[in-house]
Amino acid sequence: MKTLNLILIVLSFLTYTQSIQNSFANIKKISDTTKVIQLNNQAFRSRLINPDITISEANKALKLAVKINYINGIAESYRVIGVGNSYKNSIDTAIENYLNALSYFKRNKNLEGEAKVYNNIGNLYRDIDYSKSLENFEKSLRIATKLNIRDLIAGLKLNIGTAYQQRKNYSKALTYYQESLSMFEI
Repeated sequence: MKTLNLILIVLSFLTYTQSIQNSFANIKKISDTTKVIQLNNQAFRSRLINPDITISEANKALKLAVKINYINGIAESYRVIGVGNSYKNSIDTAIENYLNALSYFKRNKNLEGEAKVYNNIGNLYRDIDYSKSLENFEKSLRIATKLNIRDLIAGLKLNIGTAYQQRKNYSKALTYYQESLSMFEI
């Protein structure tokens, strides 16, 4: 009987120890996920000042996200790397990164992420290919409207207005500008 009690105590202790180890592993993963998010946010904020820092920080986030298999983190890292490359006028590299981001966001069924990428692609093409620009802005707008992401919708209407203005379609541009303005004022 003492042997049986001893075995039960040892098994209970081992189970408890394993449970603690699993908890620490989960905490580590949450901590790493938070680190990926922080790195991507920091990278995105630096895009206007130094796109090289944007790319560098987002690559750190990408490496960590891949290590922990954090799909949304991988997708966002590719998107932010694309933004950095866009600011450096590395169009082909930016598109490649945006398409990678899009595939990961789609894989994870992250519609908000998809909408952001389509907006990024639309901005990239705005001065290069008017049709592709509008096509991507409108894809983004459909998703953002479906999800009711007001700040993205307002920004997209501003972007679409700018695209129409560049094509000298001033009446359509004005309509989109007014819609955007009314959303930003609220």
